Amino acid sequence: MNESTINIRLMKDDDFDAVVAIDEKVLQTSRPDYYKLKFEMLFESTHYLPTSLVAENEEGAVVVK
Repeated sequence: MNESTINIRLMKDDDFDAVVAIDEKVLQTSRPDYYKLKFEMLFESTHYLPTSLVAENEEGAVVVK
């Protein structure tokens, strides 16, 4: 993958599995319950400002390298 083809965008609700996989890869532990709470705050609250970003490849999938 060429770095010039990576797009940065606001995180979406369906990025959950990829975000959990990235976290697990970095921390060597799985924390889906933690991210479930974070995603609920981000996507279900009317007072939460969405500022979480992800990088996606040419196919639109979140980069989990």
